[in-house]
Amino acid sequence: MGLNDLNKRITIQRAIESRDTEGNIVETYADMLSCWACVEPYGAKIIYGEAEKISEITYQITMRYRPNILQTDRIIYQGRNFLQNLAPINLNSKNELLRLDCREVVDDG
Repeated sequence: MGLNDLNKRITIQRAIESRDTEGNIVETYADMLSCWACVEPYGAKIIYGEAEKISEITYQITMRYRPNILQTDRIIYQGRNFLQNLAPINLNSKNELLRLDCREVVDDG
């Protein structure tokens, strides 16, 4: 994995809590940054429930190192939402690349 493999454009969003007109806490997401990354699927599972079937696809997203990425940040790629499973991993502890283990949940209804 090198810097030349970062050929997909992603957007990282951070959750912001605010209050609606009735005083309820509402969580929304705001764009924090856009950057180049490598997005690779590496696992999938299907969960069968009473009313629906849910497919969960796991991805590894690799990007340039940034110290301000949190586990609670959301990643947007091609209009799809990815949530992180683990804290971001500083690959080789060299502050060059950051790996995000994410999941995309697809509702097959």
